[in-house]
Amino acid sequence: MDLQLSHDMEIDRGAKLVIVCVCRGVTDHTVRNLVREGASSIYEIALGCSAGACCGGCQENLVSILESERQMESRSQRKLANAS
Repeated sequence: MDLQLSHDMEIDRGAKLVIVCVCRGVTDHTVRNLVREGASSIYEIALGCSAGACCGGCQENLVSILESERQMESRSQRKLANAS
């Protein structure tokens, strides 16, 4: 199988790419970027990069990434609020 890595391969040197969607060859980096840009559901992630739109085997991983990014965003907002 020839996996095509996603369009956003501009990552820090030494960062590990984790393929979260084998069907589409989508990395966690791609999904995290989409969530940071506003994707808030598996459907919106699928629209942005096709992850989760094929067999559905990666959807649990996508939900984990969504939750992780939401938690990080909440922490960042709390830190900003406390700094004010």
